[in-house]
Amino acid sequence: MLQQQPYDSPLPNLLKGSPPVRFLSSLYSLAMKIRNGRFTSGRAAVLSLKSPVISIGGIRAGGTGKTPCAMMVGEMLQETGNTVAILSRGYRRKNRSDFIAAPGEKINWHDCGDEPAMLHNVLSNCWLGISAHRLRVAQQIEQVAGNVVFILDDGFQHRQLKRDLDIVCVNESLFNDRMLPDGFLREQVSSLGRAHVICLIGKKENRELLLHLEDSIKSTYKQASTFIAYPQPCGWINAGTGEIAERPPCSDPVAVCGIARPERFFESLESLGVIPCKKIAFSDHYSFTKNDFVNIHKLYSKELVITEKDAIRINEFSSEISSKIWYLKVRLKFHSGDSTKRFKEKLQNILPKL
Repeated sequence: MLQQQPYDSPLPNLLKGSPPVRFLSSLYSLAMKIRNGRFTSGRAAVLSLKSPVISIGGIRAGGTGKTPCAMMVGEMLQETGNTVAILSRGYRRKNRSDFIAAPGEKINWHDCGDEPAMLHNVLSNCWLGISAHRLRVAQQIEQVAGNVVFILDDGFQHRQLKRDLDIVCVNESLFNDRMLPDGFLREQVSSLGRAHVICLIGKKENRELLLHLEDSIKSTYKQASTFIAYPQPCGWINAGTGEIAERPPCSDPVAVCGIARPERFFESLESLGVIPCKKIAFSDHYSFTKNDFVNIHKLYSKELVITEKDAIRINEFSSEISSKIWYLKVRLKFHSGDSTKRFKEKLQNILPKL
């Protein structure tokens, strides 16, 4: 198996790889094996919907491109005339009750989470169902919307709901990671044996590494179709006015983000020739306040640039503040036209039941 650089860990170096932490990781690994075994053996119930379900998930916590992949899938389905419904638990939302939003309905990210809100905002004809019990809100959507295609966001571990297509997003660290809490793996890499599609998402500059990884994945998980995709910057949008530009108005802005892998955002800026005068990283899903941006702007007297996901969390700010902020629009792009065609065929193959 292809080996990568030293593995990442959410823990400080003092604890990373220590015997107590490895013991905790082995306990967690055992718990996941038992849980998965219950579903595989049929001892745990798996429930079905009338409509097709596409799960998009991962085996690594945070930052593997699941949300951009869900956005790409939603756009492809809508291009062929399908009505899409996003199902999510709504991570870090403030409202704990079930939440359903119709296409075009104005929503607040506090009710559903920032990533589902972004998907609902980008996908024009999209329902949104948020609940710890995804089946319950999905059945309610089916009653009012009729024929839909459900996208189960971050759904690989949500095995209670039967899916017609299981898409798993992985990155360059796939074969060199550890189980939580020592590493970032939610479950063993061997769980990819359940996947129908594996999307290997990484930087275009790492093309050779990604191709080597693709070969390793194909030889190990023969049941799955494997694709390589790159995050592709698609322009800048003013968070206050909606103005679109090829470049931000300032070549040395303050770069601010609250995402799982801030270094990816900062690297993408520099690859576009945007050299931030200051880089500020908040925790993933951070709830920005107006003062965060007012103080940063006062301190540096520069325009601010953020990610599209961060932009969802500032949409209640006044236009006076948000008009000084630009966000980078990024979409996934397959490394070949043939890959795009094959991926679309995988989607179409599950749709005849409509």
